[in-house]
Amino acid sequence: MSFADFAGTESYMLTIAQQLERLGHQTTIYATRTGSMSEFAARQGIRVVDSISKLPSSADAVLVQDASTAYELAAKYPTAVRVYALHSAYHALQSPPQLEDVCHAILVLNDRLRRHAEQLAWRSEVVRLRQPVDLSRFSIPGTADRDGPPRVLALGNHRDPARLRVIEDACRTAGLELVRAGADRQTPTPEHAIAGAQIVISLGRGVLEAMACGRAAYVFGRAGGDGWVTTGTYPAFERDGFSGRATDASIDAARLAEDLRGWEPEMGESNRDLVWAHHDAKHHVVELVELVRRLDGGAPRPLEHFDELARLVRVEWSTFERAQGAIAENARLRAEIDALRQEVDALTEEARFAHESARQLWERIDELERLNRDLGADLDAVLRTRRYRLARAIARPVDLLRVLFGRE
Repeated sequence: MSFADFAGTESYMLTIAQQLERLGHQTTIYATRTGSMSEFAARQGIRVVDSISKLPSSADAVLVQDASTAYELAAKYPTAVRVYALHSAYHALQSPPQLEDVCHAILVLNDRLRRHAEQLAWRSEVVRLRQPVDLSRFSIPGTADRDGPPRVLALGNHRDPARLRVIEDACRTAGLELVRAGADRQTPTPEHAIAGAQIVISLGRGVLEAMACGRAAYVFGRAGGDGWVTTGTYPAFERDGFSGRATDASIDAARLAEDLRGWEPEMGESNRDLVWAHHDAKHHVVELVELVRRLDGGAPRPLEHFDELARLVRVEWSTFERAQGAIAENARLRAEIDALRQEVDALTEEARFAHESARQLWERIDELERLNRDLGADLDAVLRTRRYRLARAIARPVDLLRVLFGRE
């Protein structure tokens, strides 16, 4: 199992581990490949180990996400309840084991994967739950707090260059600013990226995380596109897992630009209500624990005193780490605001200087116009004098002779 990157299955496992800890359960994440995500989880107070020898000697329940780990932990914990979380129908590594009793239940998060699981040659019980979102984390309010056109966030790890060009062309046509997060711009805190946008274009968990923050969510990405999430489209999109394949829609740059122009600040409010009603991670984990206890049939074992104290410390550390992240993001935003203020001050000074220069130029123009008027008046006065008229009369014969002799 990989727990190295900030991706969908890794985010799901971290969310579950945190919620189980908050319910009083001791959790350990086991991954053969670790990296930025495992380091982030450790800072959140979640135990992560990279060797089976480092795992606890016993476990009441096992939640796995790939076949090799399922076989490995079935051998390690033969008496534990083992649940397989199926996240993909395309990768053989993520397909549930076909040996009996390796897993006691298959957990799916949408109807598309449920249909896939139900057609396996051998399968255990298939349980359908909804994709969970940590609402204590993804709860940034408001979408109408920005003057002018909305900012668009393209969020996701599976970035198809052709699809990205469609998004870029659409935003350019619609006159909207586009920012990106994910893929080559991975972030441990996508909630901060979502906070800076009013529209989020994404697939899967990214759509739900945007909705939880009260943002307008547009389903479009590598696998396809379905359009805006609304109270009317949500049921079909949710059954499909927000993969972009719930409809037969064909979305090109022109269609996307037209849809983006239809954005309204109120679009995110109904999205927030939908996620809070159906995707609260707390409810998801309660259902997961109920499933484990039903399959096990036995009473849970109480924690030892020191284990409980250790769990409380981990939960507190998770809260502290999240607060530190918020403080760091606040500092970054303050620095950005200060930089913008300095830029505004510089532009204001330039504008003041330009205004002063313009005022001086206008004064010079007025002065020259007055001088021109005075010179014109003097010229008129000269032209009206007897001396000028006499000189002009004397000069006429001379001018005529010049014409006759070709001197002019």
